[in-house]
Amino acid sequence: MCKIYFFFLEHPTECMAVFISILALITTIIFNVRDHKHKRLSVRPFMSISTINEVDNIIEVYLYNGGTGPAILEEIEYTINDKSFTDFEYLIEDCFEHYNWVEYLKYTNEYYLRSVESYSACSGDKLVLFKGDYKELNDHKFEVFLRFIYSVSVKVVYSDIYDKQYVFETNKKSNNK
Repeated sequence: MCKIYFFFLEHPTECMAVFISILALITTIIFNVRDHKHKRLSVRPFMSISTINEVDNIIEVYLYNGGTGPAILEEIEYTINDKSFTDFEYLIEDCFEHYNWVEYLKYTNEYYLRSVESYSACSGDKLVLFKGDYKELNDHKFEVFLRFIYSVSVKVVYSDIYDKQYVFETNKKSNNK
């Protein structure tokens, strides 16, 4: 103990330089950890599902990334009446047959995003899942079909660029946090 004390007394400049270097190293590590956390939070995706149906009985269902970073889609699952589908087209066709809505099928003209494996949605991207032009239907039939579309539960599993996984589910509390 005495030797260390005398070393500090004999070489104060060198000791202060070592002390300042160690302090600078610790400070650098702390701020790098904080900067990394900030960067992870600043590129976080946030997926939501929206529909457009007000104009001329056209229905468009789409995923929207309202976050600040890209979302890497891993899975989309549609559920209605305890039946699950991975493609919106299969869901629509199954339900049209079940409800005897064959006449609706001819108006359903576009399906998108059939496979989501490693599909990336940049910030602000709108990915159309389904689009149909129902101008020919009367208002009652259109309202019935619209209620059907709103009753479909959608589950989207996606991750950010740091491979943190998120799950967004309609009709349930999402862990989009």
